[in-house]
Amino acid sequence: MTATIRRAWIIALAIYGSSAAAISAGQAPRVVQSTSPQTTLGVAGAVNATPSLTIAGRTVAAVWTATKDGATNVYLAMSNDAGATFSEPRRVNDQDGDASANNEQPPRVTLSGSGAPRTVTVVWSKRNEGPQRTRRDVVRMARSTDGGRTFSPARFTHDSTLSGARGWESLAVGTDGQVHAVWLDGRDAEKKMAEAAHSGAAHKGQPPQDIYHSTIAPDGRVIESVIATGVCFCCKTAVAIDGRGAVYAAWRHIFPGSMRDIAFAKSPAGGRHF
Repeated sequence: MTATIRRAWIIALAIYGSSAAAISAGQAPRVVQSTSPQTTLGVAGAVNATPSLTIAGRTVAAVWTATKDGATNVYLAMSNDAGATFSEPRRVNDQDGDASANNEQPPRVTLSGSGAPRTVTVVWSKRNEGPQRTRRDVVRMARSTDGGRTFSPARFTHDSTLSGARGWESLAVGTDGQVHAVWLDGRDAEKKMAEAAHSGAAHKGQPPQDIYHSTIAPDGRVIESVIATGVCFCCKTAVAIDGRGAVYAAWRHIFPGSMRDIAFAKSPAGGRHF
């Protein structure tokens, strides 16, 4: 684990007036109670990496990936005292090894509900390195309604039959409890490349991608919508919801002339269209 990631955790929790948290490889799962400004989380014997967290009041949810014997899984630890102590890590994905991650595509977590325990939603990606024609990268999600003690079986945020590359997921929750996921998706990349070749227009770099959004209701229903087409498949996405329920998504777009820059779109309809 690099010092950069360790410092990022310390700074993130310090901003919220919490004790600092860090992930360190090879640490046994445990609850740590200490006056030290740092709490260490990890899965014993595994390479622990790609952390992210969310905070709601004094509740902190931390997720990361742990890789052992070639299998990568997603883990979560919860704190109900502003990061002073954390629960033992619990695996989020129900199928062993059903995760992929790097520093640009960490798993994401959000907290919803005003009561105790809060609902925890986690999304992550699983990559398939096959050729574009048969590649089937997926974005999965799992939900806990008991504060992170147990999780539902993993499901897709999109049509499970789709081929192509996808990932770079982000996650946010609105005041109505609906969770919003955004990711980059290459379901139509092969078709677009064929159309470009037929028209004589060469495509530079990665196959063309689109940016998609799903609304995940408190009852688990998923409604998908496309935000924009012709986006760059090499940068993180972001999603946020304002107090009126409008959804904002940001990504790196490919503008005419292959000019690539950050773009954003707004949905006043709660994500149904942008």
